[in-house]
Amino acid sequence: MRVRQAGFTLIELVVVMSLLALMLYVAIPRLQNDLLTDGTLRAARWIIAQVRMLQQESVRVQATFSLHLDLAAGRLWVTDEDMDAEQREEAEDAAYRLPRGVSLRAVAYPDGNRQTDGVAQIRFYPEEVSDMALIYLSDDAGREFSFRIEPFLPGVKLLQERVALD
Repeated sequence: MRVRQAGFTLIELVVVMSLLALMLYVAIPRLQNDLLTDGTLRAARWIIAQVRMLQQESVRVQATFSLHLDLAAGRLWVTDEDMDAEQREEAEDAAYRLPRGVSLRAVAYPDGNRQTDGVAQIRFYPEEVSDMALIYLSDDAGREFSFRIEPFLPGVKLLQERVALD
């Protein structure tokens, strides 16, 4: 009498491994696009990092810095008061470009002024203050983000919705 040993045959293992490989082949690129390199979140991180850096750098070097936001072209760049015209042009040419599908909708200021086209500007002063502003960002998936920059507070507050200035 023949005793059957417990286990899997080579064919069964090859089939299972092939199915797993196929599933990973389909899933990994999708995960990379959706989770790991989400353009909207990457742009949000860039804006937050730049605002924090500008707040600190303006105090450190005792100069006024400006964050420029080209609402139509989806570009952002930084200048300071000591730059000449050529340096400002170079900064604009090297501007950060928003990822495809992400757009700047508007910049709102506390005086009720709301800029929806052209180039908006937010200044950061050496006295540890900045212009109060809200930056509105959205993407093709319908997500909206508001970045609230307070004049006397460090950092920037990110809200995952459209809000108004108080």
